[in-house]
Amino acid sequence: DGAGKYIEGFGWLTGMDVHGVEKPILEDLKKKGIFFRKESYKHRYPHCWRCKEKLVFRVEFEWFIACDEIRPRMKAAADTVHWIPESVGKRVQDWYNNMGDWCISRKRYWGLPLPFFRCAGGHTTIVTGRAELRERALDPAVVDGLPELHRPWIDAVRIKCPECGEAAARIPDVGDCWLDAGIVPFSTMKYFEDRPYWEKWFPVELVCEMREQVRLWFYSLMFMSVTLEGRSPYKEVFSYEKVHDEDNRAMHKSEGNAIWFDEAVERMGADVMRWLYCAQNPSVNLRFGYHAADDVRRKLLTLWNVYGFFITYASLDGFDPRTARVQETLGQSGNPLDRWILSALSGLIGGFRQKIDACDFAGAIRDTEEFFDGLSTWYVRRSRRRFWRSGDDEDKTFAYRTLYYALTTTARLLAPVVPFLSEEIWRNLTEPLRGPGRAGTPESVHLTDYPEPMPEMLDEAANRRMEAVLRAVSLGRAAREKVQIKVRQPLATMWLVPLSGRLPDFGVDLLREMGEELNVKSVRTDRAAAEVGEAGIKLNFPILGKRLGPAMKGVQAEVKEGRYEVLPGGRLRVGTHEIEKDEFEISYQPRAGLALAHDHGLMVALETEITPALLIEGQSRDLIRGIQDLRKRAGYRVEDRIVVRCDGSDPGLVERILEKHEAAIRSETLSDEILRGRGPVDQETEIPLGQGRHVWVGVKR
Repeated sequence: DGAGKYIEGFGWLTGMDVHGVEKPILEDLKKKGIFFRKESYKHRYPHCWRCKEKLVFRVEFEWFIACDEIRPRMKAAADTVHWIPESVGKRVQDWYNNMGDWCISRKRYWGLPLPFFRCAGGHTTIVTGRAELRERALDPAVVDGLPELHRPWIDAVRIKCPECGEAAARIPDVGDCWLDAGIVPFSTMKYFEDRPYWEKWFPVELVCEMREQVRLWFYSLMFMSVTLEGRSPYKEVFSYEKVHDEDNRAMHKSEGNAIWFDEAVERMGADVMRWLYCAQNPSVNLRFGYHAADDVRRKLLTLWNVYGFFITYASLDGFDPRTARVQETLGQSGNPLDRWILSALSGLIGGFRQKIDACDFAGAIRDTEEFFDGLSTWYVRRSRRRFWRSGDDEDKTFAYRTLYYALTTTARLLAPVVPFLSEEIWRNLTEPLRGPGRAGTPESVHLTDYPEPMPEMLDEAANRRMEAVLRAVSLGRAAREKVQIKVRQPLATMWLVPLSGRLPDFGVDLLREMGEELNVKSVRTDRAAAEVGEAGIKLNFPILGKRLGPAMKGVQAEVKEGRYEVLPGGRLRVGTHEIEKDEFEISYQPRAGLALAHDHGLMVALETEITPALLIEGQSRDLIRGIQDLRKRAGYRVEDRIVVRCDGSDPGLVERILEKHEAAIRSETLSDEILRGRGPVDQETEIPLGQGRHVWVGVKR
């Protein structure tokens, strides 16, 4: 029975608990002389997830809806739905193919009452609503006194059987909760009362729930809708996996790994949590926790730091958005960095809107993080000296206008994802535009129009050129890393060498940007791959061997002898065979005096000889870096002027550095004077310059 005890008709077992009968049954078998052997074997056994008690399987009488008739119609309706991700749609079809009849009854104390009434003669009557229940009731007053139409209260109602006239009672079962959930589009939207009103809202545009709803809510909604209307109740379904802890374990209070919302939002911040969810691939479990939140926070800090940089220098220079003519001068800058970041921003807006509309939230966030990186580590990094210039400079003005527009537009774009961060940036940057007599700028970012792409700003050629620049810079850093030459050490020459196709037309400005970023004096494009490195081909035997079979040995021999040709697009021709890019790998060994790095059809070669003049210039860069660190340690403001003191470990070391580079050091560090020798300072340190040399440096405001 429901208490786990044997019912009448089981002899001496009647009334005994099912979990206490194992040994008595064995003893009974022995007494009867039919006991054969006792064995133990280990197996899984189900337990209640709440109280941990062992469960019992029982045979019960249940109510079902036969599904064979509805199955093909549900499958056809599911084909009209846009499932996100696509794998969810395949799971739905698999569920429909294998689903049994729908068991709609449950043994519960409280719940939706199944409307089946039975008399002693076995006749079944279905009651369709409160009015019919009152009409058929033996005592209508009982119906009037019901607090609600749920079990257990409705069990007090008896009706007159329409066939035999005897009293009939409702069966004790309640309905599956998914009956309630599936009928919602009809039960709550006036399906029977106001059909035109209902048709305005049906089918719904989007349903969003986790993947387990394939066999639950998505299923029950579809079942009801196809039964009543012959079509799907939703146009689009976005589904996702579970939220687990950072070790990919289900979170449970009893396990001690549950994270409550109130705690999480206080510790990690609502915007960080929202970003974490939006960035998640919906096809896999979200590993939720504070380490994952720290990763997100670092990404958002990239945008926040750009905002902080702008605020700092805009305040110093008195940038005023009321007079800056940001919108009307947009795109008029001649600086390639301004044109590129505006083009990248326009591309981000268009792609972000498309992906959000398609529920590709992870893709939209991924594009945004790439934009953050470009905005911070390239645009702002390469534009710093533009902001540092003193006086009224047109290029500096365009830098302020461009960065202001990029920040305010990014805040509008990301407002649905990070509403608090976006609001803070927007309100602070646009505060001068609001107030008495200055109507037109919304007080909140959430009251602004959502950004539209700017086709006039989109320059795909400029984007491709800048992508090539960033790739070249990355390869240049990798080449320096191979020979352990830090970026602060200037080098004489860098060559850009195409391994397939042609180099983009970088122009003088972009070549200069590359040179300054990688700290090389000259960036050239006048050498071929064979002049800077010796090529070596490594064939991918597991892939290529399957395709070429016996011909593989001949191809290998020809490659060893150097008889091959690299084709445009990156493929390889060996004799009569063309080798695809994933079937081989090409590497280059640098010629003497060079460092190489290559990838994606581009190679960068660096001249590694460090002349005495280059060495001294590198030492000046180390000195600048050390002074800047001391400024931070001393807590100086960005605009504070300072005095620097220097004392070298070798006689004449400081003089050799300052002879040619004192003006640059003073300009970079806002130093009014550089004094030789030690003296009273606010902060001091020793800066290593290599080969056992160092310089003592102190700063004073």
